[in-house]
Amino acid sequence: MNAYKYPTRRAARGKQIKQRIVAAQQKAGTMGLIQGRTPGSYLEWLVARALWKLKIDFRYQVPVYGGREMSGGQVVDFVINSSPQDIPLQVYGRRWHSGGFAIGDKFKLQQIERIYKRPAVVLWDDQLQTEEMALSSVRKALNL
Repeated sequence: MNAYKYPTRRAARGKQIKQRIVAAQQKAGTMGLIQGRTPGSYLEWLVARALWKLKIDFRYQVPVYGGREMSGGQVVDFVINSSPQDIPLQVYGRRWHSGGFAIGDKFKLQQIERIYKRPAVVLWDDQLQTEEMALSSVRKALNL
């Protein structure tokens, strides 16, 4: 429920992003599987398609500290197989990873950094509204 009587700019921006994502979904058709798994979101599907187009080898939904099975565990959305070190890549949407929902995100990113000995690359929903934007954002994030 909105706490304000009138819509805020933030709420309007969220609606615009959602409309663009829905339009891109309709244009691209249905999502497929990523390495035999159902994508957690359309944003993850766009990132996977970008990685495939760039012919980048990756692993999807990699468990860390026990994954979803253990308290304190988590799942890294993508791990780019790279030499000398793998690159963790997280896909974040503003709904779950901002404001009150995001309290644990900083800690989780620190855990990922400890394991992979490098900060995780984080791609946000406003960078991934279309396939072209996702491709461009992945290229930029991975310095390709």
